[in-house]
Amino acid sequence: MKTLIVILITSKGLLYHPVPYQKDMNCLDSFEYWRENNTTHTWEKIKGDPTSHGYYINNGELEGLRVIATYCP
Repeated sequence: MKTLIVILITSKGLLYHPVPYQKDMNCLDSFEYWRENNTTHTWEKIKGDPTSHGYYINNGELEGLRVIATYCP
């Protein structure tokens, strides 16, 4: 099964999180599906810090981590 990589930023550096492709979807469509179901967009995660906007994971062990990129091998 094909796997794409979602790159997350943590307090210790980058985390490369594997996500399997969705059935009958290409890499970017699979990423969008994953993003829509697992993240929330915010304009200001840290009050007063406009650079903290982005997509953050909603729950689970990765909760609160920020999505910064995806890689389609």
